[in-house]
Amino acid sequence: MSTSARTSPWVEVGPECVIGEGVELGVASGRLIAREPAKIGRGARLRSETVVHGETDIGGRCESGHHVVVRDETVIGDRCWIWSHSTVDDGCRIGDDVAGTPVRVRGPRP
Repeated sequence: MSTSARTSPWVEVGPECVIGEGVELGVASGRLIAREPAKIGRGARLRSETVVHGETDIGGRCESGHHVVVRDETVIGDRCWIWSHSTVDDGCRIGDDVAGTPVRVRGPRP
């Protein structure tokens, strides 16, 4: 993990992960949600300036580009690629083996 990465106690990072410069993990959004840890799966690679909010589950061998935002209550499957300047909004569910660049994925709205 990069020395400039910031993480909260609400994060579980799997083995063999590469966490880049300026990555923020477990960011609290200010929404009133149950606090479960953000989970980063085995061998994930999060590139510089990626921001991962709480209540998020990122699968194994996933990769982010630079400046990606993954918001609350999101699940991203294994072997996904979310490339630079993308946003995955609250509550999204992305299956295994999905790639997109740049993308804004919106979840269900109440």
